[in-house]
Amino acid sequence: MRVSSKKIILRVVCLLAALAFIAAALCGCSPEDDDPGDDGAGREKAEAFVSNVLTVTATDSGTTRSGSSVIIRKGENGEVLCLTNYHVVMGSAPVRDAESGEIENAVMPQITVTNADGDAFSASVEGYLPYYDIAVLSVAGYGGSFTEVTEADLSSASDGAAYAIGSASFSITLLSGETDDFTAVSVDRLIGSGEKSVPVISATCPTVEGMSGGALLDSGGRLNGILTYADDGGCYAVPAEIAMAVLDAADGGETDIMGGSLGGYIVRLSRTSADTGIYEICVLDTDTYATNLYPYGFVGTLTSGLSVTQTGSACPLEVGDVVTAVGDVEVSGRASLRAVLAELLSYSSDGTGKALTLQTSRGEETIADLRRK
Repeated sequence: MRVSSKKIILRVVCLLAALAFIAAALCGCSPEDDDPGDDGAGREKAEAFVSNVLTVTATDSGTTRSGSSVIIRKGENGEVLCLTNYHVVMGSAPVRDAESGEIENAVMPQITVTNADGDAFSASVEGYLPYYDIAVLSVAGYGGSFTEVTEADLSSASDGAAYAIGSASFSITLLSGETDDFTAVSVDRLIGSGEKSVPVISATCPTVEGMSGGALLDSGGRLNGILTYADDGGCYAVPAEIAMAVLDAADGGETDIMGGSLGGYIVRLSRTSADTGIYEICVLDTDTYATNLYPYGFVGTLTSGLSVTQTGSACPLEVGDVVTAVGDVEVSGRASLRAVLAELLSYSSDGTGKALTLQTSRGEETIADLRRK
């Protein structure tokens, strides 16, 4: 019996597909999926991202600190904006004198950033948020190559392969490992006041001294977080969406202490559950951070809206309110976390601009004590 050429071709295609499926099963992956542990496309993107990572040296009061920084994008005035750690560039947290109200020991350091090609540039602090150990640097006239980080380049993955990039012995280095999960860790060592914890991503990349402020990338080579510290078990990074919110709030503004952290309140995020990924947004008193609500503050769980679970003594919100807009930002669940956080960071009890308005299920409420900076 004669078999048509079409049937022969079909049988060959089916055989090849079967062989591909068997091979995929033997190597523990599917043909469609990237293996999280594969050093293929993800590693290539990570290697390309090395051009976005800089060595940072900061000097003030005779003390020099070093670490890393990550180029994110160009700012409103054409300068290059970078993310790094607060403890790398600022050292210790500024303190406001209780009587005079003046900020003490907030000396702006002299900062130099150096890229992987050895080219050095001056940088300045654009803004910072000590609570999350995040600072934003501005580099005017940057002449090196880099790739702007867009929304598509960000990741909230909490498992799979990971790549850490930072300055090891003043040389930009890429290290491999795996991300574990979101973890609540104490940040006493970073800003040294009270008991505080923040959500971070833990990974097994064996980072070394000097990589603080560098990049943690996921298996696809996307920015997962900003490295903040390490221990014997691996490294920890501030989630990208939190770090990017600080940058968004600082972009185009004056050098400032973000989030009103010396203006009467601070914004804290906590994960209600590592499994659900639900965030709790807290507007707290700066003196105690973790326990006391700012009188005009509130606590809300970010689901479809911001569901208020606790209010300060002077806050116009009520428990049970659902906040649908914070200032100029619509609250639409996890997808709006970065924008909501950046909006809150743009207000302070020291601000002189418009007061913070909140759209709720009962109508509009205004917190007159929190104003645009």
